[in-house]
Amino acid sequence: MRSQIIRKGRPDDVTHFTKLILIAGKLLNVLYGKKSKQLMEYLYCQPKNIYSYEHTFFAEVNGKVGGMVLGYSKEIIQQEQQRTRELMIYILKLGYLVRMKNLIKVHRYLGTPDINEYFISHIANYPEFRNLGIGKNLINMAVNEALRIGKQKVGLDVIRKNDNAIAFYEKYGFKKVYDYPPFLIKGQNYEYVKMELPIIR
Repeated sequence: MRSQIIRKGRPDDVTHFTKLILIAGKLLNVLYGKKSKQLMEYLYCQPKNIYSYEHTFFAEVNGKVGGMVLGYSKEIIQQEQQRTRELMIYILKLGYLVRMKNLIKVHRYLGTPDINEYFISHIANYPEFRNLGIGKNLINMAVNEALRIGKQKVGLDVIRKNDNAIAFYEKYGFKKVYDYPPFLIKGQNYEYVKMELPIIR
């Protein structure tokens, strides 16, 4: 019998967070390269930034972490974007300036959540914990968070060619609402789709 819970993230989840966000966020590895792991570890443990433990929930199966979701609202982005940038500069030093062009490009093309939305930035589970309902339960937690803070929908961005992920989200009620224009990072073409789940109160 498998016992599963969803709980709020804690600073001591840093190792799991870093592994899971780098599973979910392939683009992070491209943007930050060898610094990706160190940067995510540092940001996660700091309060008041968009990668903080304050914005995470973890799924545990029989006491073992199996998955994670990171999400926030437009208001959080507005409040914490500057501090996030300052913390990144602390770790990346001059490397931040080298990466700035690509960071600006990603933010310009992928956009930000609208005021009525709770945005899932990253969601992932370990391969050995798949097909246990973790993804569904993490989405349900995101819906609960959206309701708690008075939002009308849950949104996320997904790679356009990731048919399995899109089918998974559609299974739980997400709809494609927008195709982002393609963009190039280090010679690699990236194409994303915006998906949204309206919340029925």
